[in-house]
Amino acid sequence: MKTPASTQAGQLDPQFGHGGLLKVEIPSGDFRARGVLDAAQAIYLLGVVSSEPAALTILKLDAEGRLDTSFGTGGMVMHRVVEGYMVSDVRGTIQPDGRILATCLCTPEPGQATTAGLLVVRCMADGRLDLGFGDGGFKLWRGEWTSAQNNGGVTVQPDGKIVVAGWGGGGATGINIVLCFLPSGGFDAGFGQGGVVRELRGFTNFNDVEIRQDGHILVGGYNVGVAAIFCYRTDGSPDPGFAEDGMLRMPDNGPPTMHFNCIAMQPGAHVVGAGIFVVESLISDGIVVRATPAGQLDPAFNGGELLHLPERMDQCMDIAIDGEGRLITLGRVKSDSKAVAICRLLADGSLDASFGDAGVFIFHIPPAIEPPATVLMQDLLIQSPGKALVISYSAPPIDARIGPLIARILI
Repeated sequence: MKTPASTQAGQLDPQFGHGGLLKVEIPSGDFRARGVLDAAQAIYLLGVVSSEPAALTILKLDAEGRLDTSFGTGGMVMHRVVEGYMVSDVRGTIQPDGRILATCLCTPEPGQATTAGLLVVRCMADGRLDLGFGDGGFKLWRGEWTSAQNNGGVTVQPDGKIVVAGWGGGGATGINIVLCFLPSGGFDAGFGQGGVVRELRGFTNFNDVEIRQDGHILVGGYNVGVAAIFCYRTDGSPDPGFAEDGMLRMPDNGPPTMHFNCIAMQPGAHVVGAGIFVVESLISDGIVVRATPAGQLDPAFNGGELLHLPERMDQCMDIAIDGEGRLITLGRVKSDSKAVAICRLLADGSLDASFGDAGVFIFHIPPAIEPPATVLMQDLLIQSPGKALVISYSAPPIDARIGPLIARILI
């Protein structure tokens, strides 16, 4: 039995893993994965194992990080559903009924003369393919992408329809898409053009997708040099009641580049965007902004201005809203590739001084857990009241590790 310890917000949870850190190891190669939680707070890691680049791999852990051997085979499943393609950049969510949704970028295997695409896979709660979904558990979109660049994630509308976003190469500016699927896995003919919306308003990157309470779709990313949030109605058309023709662009003040890595919904249909502001080459800040349901910068949050996180933070990789409406951010630390920074902000955007050190908690990954190289912490998940998980995705090959790293923070 572990010894009870302090529960002060802004520290690693000593009751989880080894002093708050858990390295997930699997026997079959480097596993690059993203994390999601189900209603019971169990942890699902969805990704790709280096030895099986054509297969979607899902690993399930219980809420305390122990392998759930009742899932799949010994806690893991692998599904190779589309011949001739390699999969990468997996994102996912758990439906209210417990079924698992995963989206992947699809790149043709060498020698295959076909286009890149986006794959949606649905599994039953026990890891088996949901054969009643799409074409036997999956649906593949193949359009005009010459290359698959970024998976913007997957979410579910109140009526059960499934929404996916992403971007790929093609044309002069690349092609960003939002896909809408019926709960059965077919394309929604009433959305865009046959279930597909193509965003072509300048050079744009889609990085994250959320659903508003009214079913409208919000996508965060980048548009012509600045961070942007796009809003689409349930039929896929730009929402004229959100900012300017459905697109909120941050003020363009000159050469610096900024984009949103992530967005999150707050109560009252407010949307929060967080990401990176490039000050100059190799120097950047983490940023956060909040917009009203009408797509205007919220004057009640940092005076309606772009919020720069504390100076030592390099960028914001993910953001989550806790049960009290506070914002929890996950970021990197400037000039320290092995450090991870967590901030807690109050509703008005000010740092919560009761969290960590004046609102910021920074921890380092010990060499015993990770060899000395850059660690990329990608996901921030509110696991239960007072706790959050931080999950790594990838690291340079020098790390030679074979599984993600999970940290649990007391918040």
